[in-house]
Amino acid sequence: MSRVSLCLFGSSPVRVDGRPHRLAISGATERLFQYLLIHAGREIRREYLADLFWRGTAPRRQRSAFNSASWRIKNQLAELPGLEIVSQGSTVALAVAPEVRIDAHELTDRVHEASNHAALDAETVGRLQNILEACDAPFMDGVTADWVLTERERLFNLSVRGWCILMH
Repeated sequence: MSRVSLCLFGSSPVRVDGRPHRLAISGATERLFQYLLIHAGREIRREYLADLFWRGTAPRRQRSAFNSASWRIKNQLAELPGLEIVSQGSTVALAVAPEVRIDAHELTDRVHEASNHAALDAETVGRLQNILEACDAPFMDGVTADWVLTERERLFNLSVRGWCILMH
């Protein structure tokens, strides 16, 4: 079975067995998928997403465009184990199985883990250093939407905090 990981640092977020995997989506559908990646595991209101990606169009058109985009994403994810679009009433989420590694989430976990220890053991230092080195590319490189820039800034600050912990 293939091993899927989500590498949000760099330009190829989906990887299968360590190699970039390009989904056959583009435009607003790709931007919707990128948003769901950043917020993996969180339920988000469908109306909010429809307005975010199809702003300026009629609500009926927004719903239709959102439904088409989520259907395309769902079809592309069908071949990737551990990733699934889950719609429940008025919300949608990208469900990610525990075995699917998400580098941005791992970075957050490792920095918080290291922050909560007065003295770090060699194992904690090693895990922190490994994830900081793995996340050295720009977050979602090439994507310039406001919601990406906000998350990029948060993760950059988290990386700086992690490097400061290692220096101490």
